[in-house]
Amino acid sequence: MRERVLPGGYENPFADPEASSPSFIDIHSPAHDKFDMPQPSTVEAPREQAAPAPAVMPVLQHRDYMYSIPRTVPSSYAGRSMLNSPMDHVEYDTDETRPLLRRPSTPSFPAPVKDAQPVAIYFRPSDTSIWPVPSQSFEASGWREHILPDSSVYFSHALLHVTTDVDLRNPGKFEVVSAFLGGSGRGDDMALPPEGWELWLRDAGTAKQEFVPARAWVHHAMRAISLEQPPMHSNEIHIPEEDRLDMESRYWSFIETHPAHMPLPPSSLAEAIDILTWSYTDRLLPSSHPTPPPFSQDECQELMGLLRSLDGPPSSPTQSMVRTRVIAKILLRITAWRQGHPIPSRSPDGNKGVVQTPHHTPFRRSFLDFIISLLCLGLPYLFLDRSQHHVIDTESGLRNEAGPMLIVGACACLIAAVILSASVTFISLPGLDDVTRVAGFVAIILSASSMISAVIALFRYKSDIERTTTYHAHEGMIVLSRRSVLLSLPLVFLIWSIAAFVTGVALYAFRGLSVSNVGQTLRHFDEYTRWAVVGTIGGLAGMLITSALLIHW
Repeated sequence: MRERVLPGGYENPFADPEASSPSFIDIHSPAHDKFDMPQPSTVEAPREQAAPAPAVMPVLQHRDYMYSIPRTVPSSYAGRSMLNSPMDHVEYDTDETRPLLRRPSTPSFPAPVKDAQPVAIYFRPSDTSIWPVPSQSFEASGWREHILPDSSVYFSHALLHVTTDVDLRNPGKFEVVSAFLGGSGRGDDMALPPEGWELWLRDAGTAKQEFVPARAWVHHAMRAISLEQPPMHSNEIHIPEEDRLDMESRYWSFIETHPAHMPLPPSSLAEAIDILTWSYTDRLLPSSHPTPPPFSQDECQELMGLLRSLDGPPSSPTQSMVRTRVIAKILLRITAWRQGHPIPSRSPDGNKGVVQTPHHTPFRRSFLDFIISLLCLGLPYLFLDRSQHHVIDTESGLRNEAGPMLIVGACACLIAAVILSASVTFISLPGLDDVTRVAGFVAIILSASSMISAVIALFRYKSDIERTTTYHAHEGMIVLSRRSVLLSLPLVFLIWSIAAFVTGVALYAFRGLSVSNVGQTLRHFDEYTRWAVVGTIGGLAGMLITSALLIHW
């Protein structure tokens, strides 16, 4: 800004016109509500009286009319009002001769003001679109979260009678479930479960961003789960007798995974104890029928002791969940056992266990079973017997024969590998005729097939472990099953490969020849060696036949 008065008292004609000081609007602060802030006003600078101009204007030197550089700034500089503000006490350095940038080793910060107060500015969420509006949580909608001891989580709604496995802690999934139920969990657009039923909602989608609802209806009084929407009135409910065990098995599977939100039926505990007592007694005093009880003696003792320790009013929600889960697993085991061992019908004379209409196997099926058993040396019957007369753990699907089965498969693979290497060495010997060489090749193929079928049988046995008793019980009333034939293939191929290898060695012993340099044909073995081989093979065959007769006798 150019000065209006020149040295000597003369008025500068090139001075800027006078401008009023700018006005400023003070921001309202809740911390200063106790003060009465003055209204903004225009402050005019005082006018200075100019001296009378002389008659003669002297010529000024260049240094006389240079603009003066201000070294200090008044308190009202830069639009600052004359009010008592906390920022008035801050001193500003306006010396232009000092460097603009200082060394980082000597930082300079303004001194803190003692009477400075923070200014809080309040906004309403509706004033701007970028203000985040909190979404409604699942607790506010009436949902309750249940965390089980194994870290699994599910949610239930007591008023709507809805249980879901969808993670409602995710806002996106909560909105999708609420929209599916009709908005905010009230079910306006969707029929709620009828009286006495509970809706079980699951997510059957394979992708993470895809929600495919799967519904099932649970009836706790009837111990049933229906995949179809039930009728509105309870008197219209009819469960076929052939589907009752299936629905009860689904129900106890549901209670096993959702033990926290609903109490068990009153008779469940007494029924579980009665089943364990009957199973323990049946182990001590076996009955005439060959059906094994669903629990062993050790399981009966441990489970009965556990149920007695959990009897009475629960001291914590975790204890109640544990008792519900144990009872559900016991009743699930007995339900699966009943599915695998149906109650036989009674004969006209009243004897239980005699089937009225015997099952007739077709002739074609009987002939096919005879051919398969002949080619497989009767080994499928051994595996069929093991699959029918051993107890199965329903929860894990693991049978108590898993150890022997794995040992048999491992031994079959090991012996097949030995036969394979021996057969490869055998066909490289000199003097083999065509029949002996073919026997060696057959031994190689059969031993390799034994190892491959052992791997296939291992995968099949693994899939059987993951299934329950129901799968084996409904395999069909046939003499041989595909499962028993497949499990017996490693041993069948191994036995045939050993037979082919022994046959090749025997033929080589009798018919093996070598040609000398002079054209003479020589035999590798003498006469007594041949008869020794025949005697050894005959002795082994006699031992096998005798063992088979003793087993059946």
